[in-house]
Amino acid sequence: EFVYRSATRAEVPALIRCAHASFGIFAGRLLAGHGCAPTKTGEVLACGLPFASSAVGDVDTQLRPSPAGVSVPEVTSDALDRAARELAEKAAAPGVSAVARELAERWFGLGAGVQAYDAIYRGMPRRHRGPSTLADGSWPPP
Repeated sequence: EFVYRSATRAEVPALIRCAHASFGIFAGRLLAGHGCAPTKTGEVLACGLPFASSAVGDVDTQLRPSPAGVSVPEVTSDALDRAARELAEKAAAPGVSAVARELAERWFGLGAGVQAYDAIYRGMPRRHRGPSTLADGSWPPP
């Protein structure tokens, strides 16, 4: 059974506990839609639920190859019906909760985020002569 409803933030935890999968359609034309899609995707996957989403930002790259994700290329009735059927099949697969959590950790885990930001900062040109890491005790500044 597919249930469609909006919810307040306070209602979301109870609804997630009842769900076997989740579906997110994001308005990608607006900047806010690009920012909210990855957050919701990571939150749902971290709960162990397979997730279907409209193709906003890099969500398509994250979901398409995964047994716990479905990318919806366009928001039409036919595309949404196909995605809902595919999502239901994935939700019924054995071990999908562990796969969803692994996907969340890979794309949204704190460790991966720290490593990515560290690589970006280390790749930036230096404009001053100062310590190169925080490990040398330079943080917080005096």
